[in-house]
Amino acid sequence: MARAAFALLLAGCSQTPSAGPTSPAARANPSVAPSPVAGPQARPVGTGNIDEARARDEAARILQAVATARNLEVKSEVDVRVTSKKDIRAYAQALMYEHTTPEEFALQGRISEALGVIAPGASLEQIHLDLLEDGVLGFYDPKVKALFIGEYISTGMLSQTVGHEIAHALQDMHFDLQPRMVPTDHRADLDEAERFLIEGGAQAAYFAWVTGEDGLTAIDDAVLEAGINQSLDIVSIMSESPVLMRGLHLPYTAGTATVVRMVVQDGWQSIDALYEDPPTTTEQMLHVDKLRAREPARGVHFDHDALAQAFGKPVVWHDELGEAQWLALLADVERSSVARRSAAGWGGDTLVALETEDGDMSVAIAVVMDERRDAEELEASLRKYADERIERPTVLERRKDTVVFISGVEPGAGGKALTGAVWAALTVDAPAKKKTKRGRR
Repeated sequence: MARAAFALLLAGCSQTPSAGPTSPAARANPSVAPSPVAGPQARPVGTGNIDEARARDEAARILQAVATARNLEVKSEVDVRVTSKKDIRAYAQALMYEHTTPEEFALQGRISEALGVIAPGASLEQIHLDLLEDGVLGFYDPKVKALFIGEYISTGMLSQTVGHEIAHALQDMHFDLQPRMVPTDHRADLDEAERFLIEGGAQAAYFAWVTGEDGLTAIDDAVLEAGINQSLDIVSIMSESPVLMRGLHLPYTAGTATVVRMVVQDGWQSIDALYEDPPTTTEQMLHVDKLRAREPARGVHFDHDALAQAFGKPVVWHDELGEAQWLALLADVERSSVARRSAAGWGGDTLVALETEDGDMSVAIAVVMDERRDAEELEASLRKYADERIERPTVLERRKDTVVFISGVEPGAGGKALTGAVWAALTVDAPAKKKTKRGRR
């Protein structure tokens, strides 16, 4: 979801959290007036629990060990700096507007509100920054080739923080992270898939180090599954923005699980190869069988002009969501096992937002599933989500393997006519090849 020019550690590690259900604002690191900053200012030694001398010593100690476990050569030293919560917030705010405008970011907030992701009237920017300030422990910035550690972290968290972030430094040495942080317009799921690879790969490298001689084979698959389920279930009581938090955590649980499974079966070279030919959907990064098969998404398209005419308002945004985003949404009203089953079988989707100048917004989404039964499961969970989480009128309709969902449309005759117009404006590409059946891992 979120594409930032750095990787942030949030009780484990996390990049900038997802800006909303389509993620483009956070992925794009929204470009404000000041020029992009090089990084937060380093803090004087002794202003918190951790000073720079200790952080540097820990990084030097861990770098070679993680590199050996990850089977990558150390090509250069890693600059280590200590920073504060205040500086991290300021840095994140500057990065938010590096590739998009405040107006576009505000638009993402209104889309998020229309889909029940944030409360009516809430500021997506403030939620976004609060999540970072409250939870970030450290991050690696490929622009300046430096690892930043929060001066406020406990000494007990130092090794874990450095271990994960040093893995990002190794990735950068071999696979050049900075170009990978530039967002792709209207391709949220494509960008999110690569974030799963980068963050899951760093966490797996950290695990490979701490598990010692046995390496990743020491991690029981049930532990990986439990981590994914926990990141879906427990977030509801941890945050006032649980959908955003789930999107933030999934790369570090589900992404890590996929990387670990690939390494155990095929070695680290299989992960190295993914940087040359990256995954294209989060579905691939949620299911190893679909990643191996490189199962493509089906094209799902709306005729924007037809929608604008039917709704009487212009199209202001369009994007893709992807299986991981559906999972983050549905887990708000379903236990993890049900949410994962309802999201599995995803085949492709598209989202279009339409809005008048006075802020009257409608959001139309179409998602195609692999099979009819997949669409039936998605429909049931999405209906529950709409009833419990979205305060505005919604319309939901399924035809065979495809579900159409509209927020901001009154049911009844008018809603029925608009729903018909949405279906008429929709085209779905035929499957490129035989789909992998009900991939789970």
